[in-house]
Amino acid sequence: MSVDVVDPLARDTPVIVIVRALLSTAICPKQPAPSHTSERTSPGQFFMEVRGELRKVAWPTRPEVINSTIIVLIAVVVMTALIFGADYVFAKGVLFLYD
Repeated sequence: MSVDVVDPLARDTPVIVIVRALLSTAICPKQPAPSHTSERTSPGQFFMEVRGELRKVAWPTRPEVINSTIIVLIAVVVMTALIFGADYVFAKGVLFLYD
């Protein structure tokens, strides 16, 4: 009869994976990010870069803006009505209890 000895650390169980990850970061911590030593940009360069970035933006069309505005206004009206209704019911309930 032979008995097979199984090494519990041989399998990659989730606990073993986590422990190995923690040990590897404790032994070899990440290096700090290199400091940024470049010069400041001029205002003209800054605004040129801003303009370039704004050209990359996917601006909504007029109908999309109108639809989004309508949805937001409807949501505001509904939420206002719900809060008003809850406030009214609670106020009447408290007045009923104390009168």
